Amino acid sequence: IPPKKGYTLITMEDFQNMKDTLHKPKMVIEEIASVGGLTLLSGTDNSGKSMMSNQLALCTATGNDFLDYRVCHPYKTVILSLENDDGEQRDRFEKQIHHFLKKYPDSAELISNNLFHRIDIDEGKKFLNAWDRIFDTLKENPDVEVLIVDNLTSTSDVKFSDNDSLTDLIREIEWTARKNKVAIICLCHHVKKESKESHLHKEMIRGGKSLTDFSWNVVQIHPSSIKQEWILFKITKIRHIYSDGGLSTKDVPQLVVFDTDSL
Repeated sequence: IPPKKGYTLITMEDFQNMKDTLHKPKMVIEEIASVGGLTLLSGTDNSGKSMMSNQLALCTATGNDFLDYRVCHPYKTVILSLENDDGEQRDRFEKQIHHFLKKYPDSAELISNNLFHRIDIDEGKKFLNAWDRIFDTLKENPDVEVLIVDNLTSTSDVKFSDNDSLTDLIREIEWTARKNKVAIICLCHHVKKESKESHLHKEMIRGGKSLTDFSWNVVQIHPSSIKQEWILFKITKIRHIYSDGGLSTKDVPQLVVFDTDSL
C-alpha cells in the first residue's frame, strides 16, 4: 500500500468528540498573549516599549493584571533584553521592582522565583543572529512559560524588506512557540514617517504583513501629539477571543500614562 500523501480525514462527529486531545490555546494575558502564540508589541522609538515590556514581565511572573488585562496566574517568565545595555536594564528593573512591590507587596518571592533575565558580558555583536541561541535556551529550559524578546531587530540580520527571509524567520519563531507551549512576546518597531499618524494600524509596523500575518496578537503604542506624557495604546490583532460574548478591546483606542519617576 503506497504511503498516504494527503490529509487524514475524519467525520465532524469524531472531530467534535476530540475534546480530550484538542484544546483551545490557554490565555496568558487576556487579549494580549496565549500559550503557544506569538505576540508583537510594536511602537516608535522612545515610546516606552522596553519599560512596558519590563512591567509586562513583572505581571506575568507574579500573576498581577497588566494594564487591567487579566493575567491568569504566575508564569515562569524570561526577558531577553538584547538591545539595551545590561547595566541600564538592571537599573530600570531595580526602580520598577521597588515601586511594583509598593503596590503588590506580596509579590517579592514570585519575582525572585519566576522572573529571569539573560546575562552575557561583553559578547559584542552576537545578537545579530540570536534566534538559534534563543531556541536552544527554550530547549534547555522547558519550564519557561513566557518569553519576552526586546527586540526583533536586534536578534537577526534578516532584512525587513526581504519578505521571504522575514517570513521564514517569523514562521520558525511562531512554530517554536507552539512546539514549546510558550507565549513569545517580541518587541518591534514602527516604520519611521515624517507625518504624525492619526490612528494606530498594523501597516505602521516595520515588516508589514510578512510580520503580522504569522503573529497571534498585535499590540501597538505611539506617543500622543496632544500631550507629551500620553501614550496611545491599541490591540490591533487578536487570534483567540475568550469572553463568552465574543467581546474584546480589539481596535479600541486607549491611553497609557507612564509614571516617569517609578518607570
